[in-house]
Amino acid sequence: MSRLFIFIIIYFSVCISCKQNAVDTKGNSNQSISDIFKGKKLSLSGTNGWVLDPRFVISQPSNIISNRGYSYVFYTAEPKDSSYTGSGYRGRIHYAFSRDQGNTWSDQGLVINPGLPGTFDSKGVSKATVIKATDDAFFYLYYVGVGDGFNGKDASEGNRSAIGLAKLIFNDDNGLIRIAIKLNSSQPVLLPSDLHSGRFDAFRLDDPNAINNNGQIWLYYTGYDAWNGTARTGVAVSADVNTNHIKQNNGAAVLDGVPTLFQKQGNGVLAIFSDAQATWYSEDGFRFKKSVIPFPATVRYARGNNDTNAITWGMAAAPNASSGFTKWKIN
Repeated sequence: MSRLFIFIIIYFSVCISCKQNAVDTKGNSNQSISDIFKGKKLSLSGTNGWVLDPRFVISQPSNIISNRGYSYVFYTAEPKDSSYTGSGYRGRIHYAFSRDQGNTWSDQGLVINPGLPGTFDSKGVSKATVIKATDDAFFYLYYVGVGDGFNGKDASEGNRSAIGLAKLIFNDDNGLIRIAIKLNSSQPVLLPSDLHSGRFDAFRLDDPNAINNNGQIWLYYTGYDAWNGTARTGVAVSADVNTNHIKQNNGAAVLDGVPTLFQKQGNGVLAIFSDAQATWYSEDGFRFKKSVIPFPATVRYARGNNDTNAITWGMAAAPNASSGFTKWKIN
């Protein structure tokens, strides 16, 4: 458990330009919109309540969701004795809830385990993103799964990865998750493209980030074209979370690199590369325009808040893994 503390307060502004009609995939734009963050401040603070098992390393906090007055975050727990510790791939997914907007957490432990032998996620589950779909009674959790042949060392078939989906059902009288059910018969809902297709996601899928866009699920994800290949970001859309997830943009990437945070911002979408200090905006979800002023580098692995249509607060990696996670807030 860590003591609440403030790391840094930064004043910053981000100027984002977009266009009401078509914009090309390079992000060219002729019409600007108002400064979204101008004159606001970013604060970082430590958080309390984490139950840190000495057998595990925790990482990769999810976006924030809320239900019945509770805020929730999901994260990856990896065995310390794993040769892959730090990657998340050989982990399992835990969760915690908060009643005070993310300052103090009640760590609840395991929610999603790896699958049975022979399944796509038998060796590890990680990198959760959670979303409320059209049915307010249920939440859905996307995650990365790796299977029996995963060793993280080469371009063999076993080192490919895919994205799975689980439904979360909460208790009515407290903040606990009553059950987490893997959907699609415990098979992936999104697979890499054909290995010989030449597409940006031909080898692996990674880093799911989901947004509810007027009832449609927009699932942003990282694709790798080969082992140790180039990382690019694509998007798949589902008209209903229980139906097929269809890759968009003719199967091409919408961004180079790996944003850690996708956030609904008004009618558009923000994509933030917190490690590279880069912020992008898209009015239609496909064509992104780079911001004039970057997002501060002090927020590491930032994830946002899916409860709002504006960037407000979320979680990020802490400087010391033994202290749980850091909360960031903009006001």
